[in-house]
Amino acid sequence: MTLLMVETRRTDETFGELWLAWRREHGLPAPSAHHGAEALFDHFPFLLWEHFPAVTLGAARRIALAARAHGMASGLRDARVRGGGEASTTGAARAWLRDLARRRLEPIIPPGDRYWRLLADDRGPRGLPSWSDLPHATAAAFAVCGGDPALLPAVQESQTHLYAGLALYRDCVRWKRDFLAGYRSEVVGPLLDALGGTSAPDTLGTSEPDTPGTSAPDTLGASVLDAFGSASGAAEREARLPDAARVLHYGGVAERALDAAAEHLARSMAAVTDLPPVSFAAMLARLYGDVLRLRSDLAETRARHLGPARARAAVRSRPPAAARLDDMSDMSDMSEHPVRVSVAHMSENPVRVAATHTSENAVRASDAQMSEKAVRAALAHMGGEQYADGHFGDFLVLTQQSTSWATGYVGWNLAHAGLRAPALDAAARWLVENRAPGGGWGYNGHWPADNDSTANALMFLIDRPGVDRALLEPALDHLLATQAPDGGFTTVDDLSAWLVRFRAPTDDAPGWTTPHPCVTAMVALMLSRVGGDRATAAADAALTFLRRCQRPAGYWDAYWWVGGLYTTCRAVQALCAVKRESPDAGGTLARAAGWLLRSRRADGGWSGGHREGSGAFQTALAVQALCALRDDHHDHHDREALERAVAGGVRWLAGHQLPDGSWPVEPVLRVPRPDVVEPWRDVTWTESILGLDIVVPDWRRLFTGAAAVHALRRATGPLSRPTLEHALKGER
Repeated sequence: MTLLMVETRRTDETFGELWLAWRREHGLPAPSAHHGAEALFDHFPFLLWEHFPAVTLGAARRIALAARAHGMASGLRDARVRGGGEASTTGAARAWLRDLARRRLEPIIPPGDRYWRLLADDRGPRGLPSWSDLPHATAAAFAVCGGDPALLPAVQESQTHLYAGLALYRDCVRWKRDFLAGYRSEVVGPLLDALGGTSAPDTLGTSEPDTPGTSAPDTLGASVLDAFGSASGAAEREARLPDAARVLHYGGVAERALDAAAEHLARSMAAVTDLPPVSFAAMLARLYGDVLRLRSDLAETRARHLGPARARAAVRSRPPAAARLDDMSDMSDMSEHPVRVSVAHMSENPVRVAATHTSENAVRASDAQMSEKAVRAALAHMGGEQYADGHFGDFLVLTQQSTSWATGYVGWNLAHAGLRAPALDAAARWLVENRAPGGGWGYNGHWPADNDSTANALMFLIDRPGVDRALLEPALDHLLATQAPDGGFTTVDDLSAWLVRFRAPTDDAPGWTTPHPCVTAMVALMLSRVGGDRATAAADAALTFLRRCQRPAGYWDAYWWVGGLYTTCRAVQALCAVKRESPDAGGTLARAAGWLLRSRRADGGWSGGHREGSGAFQTALAVQALCALRDDHHDHHDREALERAVAGGVRWLAGHQLPDGSWPVEPVLRVPRPDVVEPWRDVTWTESILGLDIVVPDWRRLFTGAAAVHALRRATGPLSRPTLEHALKGER
């Protein structure tokens, strides 16, 4: 048993004794196990302690006990609001619990510290739901005692999203109890709307919580009974329960709430990515997994009862998690995160934009207008996800989001789509300032540098105005030095660091150390833009490697990506970018074009791996590759067929964009064990953010969005200046 577990048990035992003694003194029965185990009101104080190592054990114990008392007080209030508990005792109990928390903290927090105002404000920060003050108060206590306020914003943001996710998850699990009690929770509310029930008052569930010295606890029950109908409506609610269950399970209500919960938990992990990995992240990962499993179980249930086709259509059409709170609750402020630099303020970069074609099969004017609208909406979404210092984050592997790799990928896709903006300048500055020792880049700042992350960053920076190329030379030199004799590039350079990070079960790592077609194609594409004899020779060797790796059907396998479209797209782009003839250049590209055309689905999109429906990421990659072939200098392609496929892909992307400007995502990144050499032969992968042999979605939807913007702009050409100016203002 770890020290944290021992201390947690000790805190629970101490608090339990004090709480039981108070209840006996007031003639109350022993507390139920339910109140002692409510996860939403147990803010894991000893896990937070890991972020503030300067805090002594004695102070940590005091903070933990105060947090336990504070959590119980909030739990009692929540139970009262939801129709449980005695009004005559809840107020007194909460007052005693808050006083207990204060007495525990007084010896370690100065009397005049601003912390006390936070503890006294039972409404939570920024008008958020009442439970949100728990994590803020606990984290703030650690920061005050540890004298390290710099960590507080990231920890509090993480805690805020944690409890927002827990609240939604809890509402899904206990929806039936809330429905029968007449409480309009974040899940019951949409159920009532779908059932056509009586609307609840706007103030339901958001009334001002009680503060010391008021009688609010005695009147909270009234608003509960007014939720839909009165106390006499219990029989009606009981009768409508089967209908509510059908709406919950088959109408997508629960799935949307769980999508929202999962996104909040993902944002919670992302907020502390730049802090050292601790047990708190592992706890978040477990909670995230619980939400995903429940979400998957609901989807399977719906699929069995509605039929596969209807279920897939319903899942594809559901709103994104980012838009979920707008129509499910009044908690939309909970989705705030430090993203203040906008990708708006775009201006044309005519050097980057491919010419549009005017043949009878070219993208129609109406398609181009759809594309422009989709690009503007996508840029608004991505701008909202960019951090204030300029970087982007996406994916979650080992509970950490990618920053360096994600920033390079998003940056070069937007730049090569013909866009330039202050936001991209900020992203470039961030990348330059956050190089790894030796000059390269890794998945994020905690991970060792790798060739794929370095290639994506260099692709963005190598010819970007204002970037000193001399600062990039060490990374380029190191990358070129890792090229294998056969011309290929692997991902991992420092194998031992990767094995330790993943706690790999074996040090036999042929899969991680063998050259990968997907990485080699990305490096070759980047080298095609570098120039110079050494880079040119390395690019030629990489292209030779790729020609050898091409499958007879015309595609390339990917080590780190689901399906063959990622590698095929990058290989085609690299081959088309190099304006040097080779004996088999035409045949290689012709085979790739044939495979891309044959693999197109009837709906105009493309899919990856064994997925049944088309996907946005895969379709965007296919359109990018087809555009490269369409504009290629070799004259051996059926250009009319390419144009038709491009136009169909544009229409698919424009037609499947979500209301917030993003696209639906799916697990596209896979992380095989180090001894797996050919992961494309295995079709059984687990969606997770921990361990190996997993697949991961780009949860912020930035990789998919950047790929789609690149594809749409390459397919249809530049936005007109007036249209672009509207995009700058965020108009849809």
